[in-house]
Amino acid sequence: MIPLDSISTLPEVSFSEGDEVISVNTHPETIYFLKSGKVEVVREGIRLALVKTPGSAFGEVSLLLNSPTTATVVALAALVGGGPAGAGTRTARSRCLDAVAAAGTAYVTARTGI
Repeated sequence: MIPLDSISTLPEVSFSEGDEVISVNTHPETIYFLKSGKVEVVREGIRLALVKTPGSAFGEVSLLLNSPTTATVVALAALVGGGPAGAGTRTARSRCLDAVAAAGTAYVTARTGI
């Protein structure tokens, strides 16, 4: 989980309840950090995870490993997330890593004052 102030500069995206945020067997180009709302991760009709803690990330595994998604992510409530979008998979992965590094640096700085 990453503190919300660490991801506040990322572009925001909004989804309505029931929207499919990430589809199974696709190659998304965005990592999402939950700002508000909640999502469920589902595969073959079985809930694998419920993501509801602000600052939580989802969509990162497929993006970073450059592999198809293995589950679907569905908004369970009005959702606002943040994440870098990319024009191509390589660019998206690079921007994803940059966003994670920046958020991590901001978190460490906030916690340590360094």
